[in-house]
Amino acid sequence: MERMTRAALASTYRERQHLHDRIDLEGLPIEDRVLSEVRHQIGMQSQAPLPPYTALWTRITGFEPLAASALVRSGALVRVVCMRSTIHLVRAEDAWSLRSLTAPVLEREFTSAIARRVPGVDVAAVVDRAAGVLDGADLPARDLGRDLASRFDGSAPADLVNLVRCHLPLVQRPPRGEWGATGGVVYARLDQHVPVHEVEPLEEVRSLVLRYLGAYGPATPADFAQWSGLRGAREVFASLGDAVVPVEVEGRTLVDRADAVRDGGERKAPTARLLAEFDAAVLSHADRARILPDPSVIASPNGLIPATFLVDGAVAGTWSLSIADGEAHASLHPAGTLSQRVQSALRRELRSLARTLHGARLTDTTLSPG
Repeated sequence: MERMTRAALASTYRERQHLHDRIDLEGLPIEDRVLSEVRHQIGMQSQAPLPPYTALWTRITGFEPLAASALVRSGALVRVVCMRSTIHLVRAEDAWSLRSLTAPVLEREFTSAIARRVPGVDVAAVVDRAAGVLDGADLPARDLGRDLASRFDGSAPADLVNLVRCHLPLVQRPPRGEWGATGGVVYARLDQHVPVHEVEPLEEVRSLVLRYLGAYGPATPADFAQWSGLRGAREVFASLGDAVVPVEVEGRTLVDRADAVRDGGERKAPTARLLAEFDAAVLSHADRARILPDPSVIASPNGLIPATFLVDGAVAGTWSLSIADGEAHASLHPAGTLSQRVQSALRRELRSLARTLHGARLTDTTLSPG
């Protein structure tokens, strides 16, 4: 069995997450680079509409937010509930498979959190009504809720919309998700906006595991379950045969693609990198030690995952940026002491982010304990 050190695992992970070097697909238009990266990551977590732009900026050389925004506007990228029952920005070509494979996750969410709020409601009738109302139409969530509540008396509009979200494949339509746009959630039927095919669950979940390992591996079945929300991961991993190999990391057995390149750990991590809110790099494993040595750094009372920064490849604090009148004001909240070298590297990243995403000039950086 191949053996890796923890340092080698962390380095391999940074490489696959494109957190060593930003990817530079020379000669490709920026739109194609964005589509390639979104495919590689199997979507960008997008509970808030704009963090995917930061996540893409930190991974792609020459990133342009308006180019990515145009892909959202055109429907090449869509906002869909899938992994972990959360909104992701995914390629239209992947959307139907991802939503179909993760349907059991949404059904469990309905059973555990929503069903008790809509007692006695005919679920099939609500879903049929929503499918009819949304046939060929985009409808704000509030309007969909009002329509359903007018026909299914006694249930709150928001609860009925959540019932539908768990049972009917939906897509959140622009302008939500476009760069700089504001506005509430507008729903449409997913089957009317992306390519649809008959899903072969076992075959496609095997493919999904291999894609997951390509972006987030080496990993365990528990890691995949954490990332996807799906059950039965151990059995799926066991069915992959020669497509995967075991890798021992200081006493723990992980699994990786047989054709993957694994780093020996000699490569030095970048001094500093910025990660977005809800960045999948810190959310995609049951054991996050490869990038998050201290989970308390991202702990919050409301469960929201803050924007974080890496120092020498590991999460070392959180950051935020405010923009006013073309000026950017940054706040860093480190978990420990930051050297002048690290502070300078973080300011360079913040300066680049402010200029590229906001057309703003970084004027000051406040440093305070996390």
